Amino acid sequence: MNEKESQDLLSLLSILPDGLSDAELKQSKFEVQNILDCKRALVRIALAYIDDHKQLKVLVPIKEYMQKFLPPADRMIRPLFKDFREVLQMYTSDQGKPSATLYVERLTSNYTNIQNTILSRLHPGHPDLTDSIYCTADFNKFSAAIGKGMVPLMDKVITLLPHSRNSEVKAYFTINFLGAYLSSDCEAMIDQTLEHFNDFSDPDLKCHFYIALAHYYYLKHDIPTSLKYSQMALSLAKSHGNMRGQFNALYRLFVVKYNAGDYITGLAYAQEMQRLENIFGDLFREARG
Repeated sequence: MNEKESQDLLSLLSILPDGLSDAELKQSKFEVQNILDCKRALVRIALAYIDDHKQLKVLVPIKEYMQKFLPPADRMIRPLFKDFREVLQMYTSDQGKPSATLYVERLTSNYTNIQNTILSRLHPGHPDLTDSIYCTADFNKFSAAIGKGMVPLMDKVITLLPHSRNSEVKAYFTINFLGAYLSSDCEAMIDQTLEHFNDFSDPDLKCHFYIALAHYYYLKHDIPTSLKYSQMALSLAKSHGNMRGQFNALYRLFVVKYNAGDYITGLAYAQEMQRLENIFGDLFREARG
């Protein structure tokens, strides 16, 4: 048993309140040989324990000591961060499809682990800052879907956006932020995104931004502007075969028409939403339609 590697594992566990399963220890590709031997060594000398869910966890006094005097090295955190990032990407891509359930259990059981892992990289100049902002937006989307609401990391990212030179990640974050909140930060974030909008190479990102603007202006009771951006989103989504974008644009149009009492037009939008999602295989959105 390599004492240094066991110490590295113990340090990592100190920022992971949810613990780690044997599967996660193996699949996250840590730079540790025989990581399961390190796990057994820590349990044997009572520095860590296995809980009722078979998760490897560190004892509280040990956790506090390691965080203060021997915090985890970045080379230990990074493989786990990349693993969580990939799972969140797959969940976001498949959200609404039956396949998304494959990722829900793992994300839920690692909820606090994911927060702490992302937080460790949310610093100006960190090489993973861009990925961490993407990850925060996707994690916030997951948190909202399971009823836990906004994650505190969102506020942290707002302070860091000026430090990122990546305009598309700023737009991606802004889209997710506008999806749920009205605050003084919104107008500045919108202006910054529009400033670089023509430079974006991803038409789906542009489409989602239009939809986010449509939602934002609807919440502000600016119905003409909301309708304008909904129509722009629908046109762009159709031109690039983006069915999820078409659905979301149609939903925004439906909401406006329904609340205005134009039920005939609203019904037509809802039926088209159903048709699209039946083809796409998104059960949640099909039911919503």
